Amino acid sequence: MKTSVKNMKLSFITVPIGNLDDITLRALNCLRETQVLMCEEPRKSRQWLTHWGIKFYQGQFDKNREDLYLFRFDKNSDSEELSYIKDELIPFSKYFAFISGAGCPMFHDPGNLLMSAFEGAKKDFIPGVSSLGTLLMHFPSEMQREGFEVYGFLPRKKFERDEVWSKLSNIDKPVFLMETAYRLPLICNELEKFAEHHHITFGYALTKPNQQVISGSVRNVLPQIKNLSKDDFVIFLSPNLQFVSQEIKGSNLKRRRR
Repeated sequence: MKTSVKNMKLSFITVPIGNLDDITLRALNCLRETQVLMCEEPRKSRQWLTHWGIKFYQGQFDKNREDLYLFRFDKNSDSEELSYIKDELIPFSKYFAFISGAGCPMFHDPGNLLMSAFEGAKKDFIPGVSSLGTLLMHFPSEMQREGFEVYGFLPRKKFERDEVWSKLSNIDKPVFLMETAYRLPLICNELEKFAEHHHITFGYALTKPNQQVISGSVRNVLPQIKNLSKDDFVIFLSPNLQFVSQEIKGSNLKRRRR
């Protein structure tokens, strides 16, 4: 029997991209209920599901199987994938979910493209741990009172990035920035070029055993982060240099004044 759209549910599930044990009970319950999980990065998703003990399969969809069906849906997905979802998956499933490679769905990812395919279905948004909230815990208290802006991921094209950096170099409040791990050398060069005299709070491998949070002027912090190995990172960038600098490695906190 085909499933009515009114009886379907599409959940957007926030998952941790650092310490996988930070997954919420609500997110786990939702994943265990889900029949079809659409994901941006299958390799990561397989690792996550295996860690959480959730059985899954890929390949050809089988409406008679009870374990979770994992289906890739990313920025390169087009009308062919959407047609497959509408024609092959939606008629025979009730519970769908989407997880993003960046942890939080609908933020700089293809989750928004799924909304039209599931028009009329119930939507559920499952929150969870975020790099923004984690880095805010280490943000200098003198700067917390100023408020901040969230920019998110920087553009990929050079001319677009240069335009953004020109604007960011004139900010009057902290800005939260995100970037993919392999672009760490690039962003170091850009910080040196556009924001050498700004303040930076740099969060590296947050929630993992090798976590580091380093605060200080860009000029002083850059030598410490240029040789870090590839891992996820996020940044607060601010023109305010009146701060107490701090470095956090794992659970060890060291304070020093400029």
